[in-house]
Amino acid sequence: MIKKSGLLALIISFFAVHFSYAQATAEYTVNETYRKALELFDTQRYASANELFRQVYTDANSTSNSSYDPSKNTTYKVNAKYYAAVCALELNNKNAESELLSFIKTYPDNPKSKTAKFQIGKVYFKNESFAEALNWFTQVEEIDLNETDQIEYNFKLGYCYFVAKDYNKAKAHFTKVKDGYNRFSEDATYYYAHIAYINKDYPTALTHLNKIKNSAKYAEIYQFYTAQIFLINGKYNDVISFTEPIINKGSSKYKPQLHKILGAAYFNKKNYPIAQRNFDIYLENSAATADQTTQDTYQIGYTYFQNKEYDKAIGQLEKLIDADDVYGQYGMLTLGNAFLAKQNKLNARAAFQRGAKLTYDEGVREDCLLNYAKLAYETNFSQQGLLAAKEFVSKYPRSKNIDEAKTLLGEILLSSKNYKEALETLESVKKRKENTDLLYQKVAYYRGAEVFNARDFAYAEELFDKSLNNPVDGKIEMQALYWKAESLFELQRYDEAINTYDDFLSYPGVAGLPIYKFAYYNLGYAYFQRENYAKAADYFDRYVNSANADKKMAMDATLRIGDCNFVAKSYDKALTQYNKVIIAGAAGADYAIFQKAMIQGVQNKLNDKVYSLKSLQELYPSSSYIDDGIYESAYASFVLNNFDQAKTGFNDLIHRFPNSSYVPKAMLNLGLIYFNTEDDNNALIAYKAVVAKYPNTPESKEAVLAIKNIYVDKGNAGEFLTYAKNTPGAAISASAQDSISFEAANNLFLKGKCDESIPAFTAYIDEFSNGYFINDAHFSRAECLMKQKRAEDALADYQYLSAKTNNKYTEKALFNTSKIYLDKKDYQAAKPYLKRLESADFKANYGYAIVGLMRVSNQEENNDSTLYYANKVIGFDKMPLEEINSAYLFSAKAYLAKGDTTIAVKSLGNVSSSTKSVNAAEAKYLTALIQYNKGQFKQSQKSCFEVIDNLSNHDYWVAKSFLLLSDNYYKQGDNFQAKSTLQSIIDNYEGNDDIIPSAKEKLALINRSGK
Repeated sequence: MIKKSGLLALIISFFAVHFSYAQATAEYTVNETYRKALELFDTQRYASANELFRQVYTDANSTSNSSYDPSKNTTYKVNAKYYAAVCALELNNKNAESELLSFIKTYPDNPKSKTAKFQIGKVYFKNESFAEALNWFTQVEEIDLNETDQIEYNFKLGYCYFVAKDYNKAKAHFTKVKDGYNRFSEDATYYYAHIAYINKDYPTALTHLNKIKNSAKYAEIYQFYTAQIFLINGKYNDVISFTEPIINKGSSKYKPQLHKILGAAYFNKKNYPIAQRNFDIYLENSAATADQTTQDTYQIGYTYFQNKEYDKAIGQLEKLIDADDVYGQYGMLTLGNAFLAKQNKLNARAAFQRGAKLTYDEGVREDCLLNYAKLAYETNFSQQGLLAAKEFVSKYPRSKNIDEAKTLLGEILLSSKNYKEALETLESVKKRKENTDLLYQKVAYYRGAEVFNARDFAYAEELFDKSLNNPVDGKIEMQALYWKAESLFELQRYDEAINTYDDFLSYPGVAGLPIYKFAYYNLGYAYFQRENYAKAADYFDRYVNSANADKKMAMDATLRIGDCNFVAKSYDKALTQYNKVIIAGAAGADYAIFQKAMIQGVQNKLNDKVYSLKSLQELYPSSSYIDDGIYESAYASFVLNNFDQAKTGFNDLIHRFPNSSYVPKAMLNLGLIYFNTEDDNNALIAYKAVVAKYPNTPESKEAVLAIKNIYVDKGNAGEFLTYAKNTPGAAISASAQDSISFEAANNLFLKGKCDESIPAFTAYIDEFSNGYFINDAHFSRAECLMKQKRAEDALADYQYLSAKTNNKYTEKALFNTSKIYLDKKDYQAAKPYLKRLESADFKANYGYAIVGLMRVSNQEENNDSTLYYANKVIGFDKMPLEEINSAYLFSAKAYLAKGDTTIAVKSLGNVSSSTKSVNAAEAKYLTALIQYNKGQFKQSQKSCFEVIDNLSNHDYWVAKSFLLLSDNYYKQGDNFQAKSTLQSIIDNYEGNDDIIPSAKEKLALINRSGK
């Protein structure tokens, strides 16, 4: 029988043995699983390893209460946790990084905590997340790693710095690896060499590249960089001897690049055929050309150019259009020459223009600028050619091409009709060469004609003399003589004009010139002005009888022959000439009728005179001589004692032409008719009306005397004195003071002492506000103020005189008042004065008035009124040509505003065909704009060039034409020329107006269109 105590001991012993066996079995299982997990980890089977490490961790926890060897369980558990986290990191599990960080935090003293961050960095490195890898590697202490890990750490940290382009730090870490014998030394050596290459330390790069030349991994890249370094160092023979055997051996992934390098070597040796063969092979590989630099592009393009493969050259070099470096500049020079070889001057010009803007190589810039200037001129961009040539002469005065540039500049200035600058340029040439005198003769002549048209006759004479001092071309010399004579005539130097016309007419061969016959006409006027009427009539007659004489001018000459005979009192001859004009119904026929009537009056054929003047009113009711005719007819009736008819005529004049200068005389004659018919009461009424309405005039003075005589004859002297005392302009008691005061001021005025005469006239005006000379004082003071450029002060005097009806200064006052307002662009203020001046007796003032009213109407955008006055201007026989052109231009604008482009175009054509003025420039531009709006782009383009080439002095309209030219290019799909034209405007236009903003807006629009 077993005792209880023995049984208990047996049970305890059994369980102890069983538990010990179980514990040992569990420990064995953990150890075996851990070993298998490590094997899987080492062979990078991270998913399976991860699963086993986590199993070890779980099993280790279940045996952690064992008393067998608790330290082993803890080690397995800790290591398993570490490796499981690393596996998770390798597998890109979301919580992997946090697991490792948790491990570091939980086991800070564990050796694996010190390598955990390295492990994190390695995984990021493997996944090419180099920025994250760098972040973790920089948290690792190298000393905590074993030797093998230190090598890996330095390489990978160096590579991360390399990727981040922190080459100095990368180089320091590669240095620790490159010279050892480890799995990273070869890579480290390559990247070290690469950094040296980047830093242009080519000897160091070559030294390290040589260390890996036999590497299976780096042999080809060694070849590429070595060849590249030889090329950079200018060792072209070494490039060839090194590279050609490599290429000939077989394939290499760098073979296209090696062909490019080899091509560059032959390029630098100027062996362009072999260079091209290599460049062609390089270009066949589109992947390789991704690294093509501007230098490569230039060399390839230049090679094609040298081999006369111009299309291929252009294809390459056009890639450099936006390149902002020296090779871009080289490329533009070659591109321009390639386009020239293809006869494409427009694109060549644009290429040279781009090259001239770049400043990397002054020699190339110089060549581009000169070529651009030449091509701009040859392709009708004369203004741009001019600017470029001037820039060249200014910037490169010592250039070997300076003579060529100056010659070009002279040609452009002449051809672009920029005679002003042409003259300045030629006069700055110290030594004239062959043909320069001819060029100077032409330029001086054309400039003279230009300033003549601008009515600067004194300067025109000077310029024609300069042309005449260089008598190379006989035809130019003849024309210069003629226009010099014209200038002298306009300057009223008639004797000199006559002598110069005679020189012109005596020049051999002059009869073949169209202007030959006009010299007769102008000589006639010159002698007419000198009052040598016999000579005047002779030359007018020569003109009338010359072949193909202008009909209008012939009729005018006929009138002047009549005038010459009239002055010579050869009345029958005069009548013959006047009748020719009357019968022809030509311009001036109304004047001829009036003159005929005057002759009839002189011949005492008063009834015939009245009849002629009646026909004047019937045939030409709008004639400016109607008021003259009515007065003369009425006066003839008066002389014939036909008082009723005379009164009717005088009253008709007064009512129809209240502003006529004949009205005071008509009123005075009415008084005389009443007096002669013993109707003293009506005579007094008429005479007093003259005094009241026209005080301080000669007619008023006569009227006062007549009033006095009537009162005296009646014995009513007292009434006259009362009348005289109370009537402005009739008082006589203060006349002596009046005369003395005015005479003192007027003497100063006549001596030209305006500073003294102005206050003297002011004193007279203040003291004698109704003085006899009050009008004279106001006028003279105004004239002095105008001489002192005090138009605003003069305005009050002119307005005073304008308000006085029909004094001898009325027209002059109206003229100056309106002119002052027009100069201020105060069109509304000028308008009423111009309207009054429209009925002027002096025809030049009438012409001025209708021109002014035309401009006012245009400013008011009153199209009907503009057309009305423009037609008057065009039909006025004494109107200067430029004003007629202005009238056509205003007419065109009015018709455009009314939507009638057909008549508008016709009017514009009248302007642009007859002058070179600013009116012509605007007219031709408007023509181009109309054509553009109709979709007639080629015609519009041609019209733009007519402004640019022929009217280049008018910068604003030239620039507007360039803007419109760019629109035409754009509409025709030529964006290259459109952009080039706009950029040229932006670069060269100097005006401060709407041109530059408009050009920039158009250029931005084209760029946004992406075409």
